[in-house]
Amino acid sequence: MSGPFHYEPSPAEAPPQPTPQQRRTVRWIVLSLGGLFVVLLAAVVATNRPPANQAPAVPATSVPAAVPAPLQVETTREARPVSRHVVYEVTGTATGASTITYNSDGETSIQQETGATVPWKHELDVPSTQRLTILQVSAQNAGGGTITCTISVGGRVVKTGTSTGQYAIASCNAPVSGP
Repeated sequence: MSGPFHYEPSPAEAPPQPTPQQRRTVRWIVLSLGGLFVVLLAAVVATNRPPANQAPAVPATSVPAAVPAPLQVETTREARPVSRHVVYEVTGTATGASTITYNSDGETSIQQETGATVPWKHELDVPSTQRLTILQVSAQNAGGGTITCTISVGGRVVKTGTSTGQYAIASCNAPVSGP
């Protein structure tokens, strides 16, 4: 294309090309985020449907004054925890530093740690008032060996994933429903 507004950078100005390892890492991050989006979308759709056994809403009608009001009985509710304690762990026999990507708030914040060594652990508290929490952690080893990711909520393991080989990626995703 030629013309007064066309610009072609010289070879010295061209941006450097990513290495194959960088391309693989980016590809897996994009795939993990895509999977996280699909799980989140499915969970949102599932939580917005009324239960199958729920009766249709009946319009309110006026009640004659002669009918006594229903008896009010005080009940005590069992206290719910204010938050859920979440633990992400990465373990294994990875021979090099790892790249670990995880959801840091149970909603939309993603963090990445490069050069992490195994075993690795991250703890957070997610408010139990969130209707849906998506937990996600993935880890890629930089050399050979086995790498395992684990997600625990309230001391109970809810998801584990393991992968073996050079530049192996272990990924864990777990939707956790709220109140």
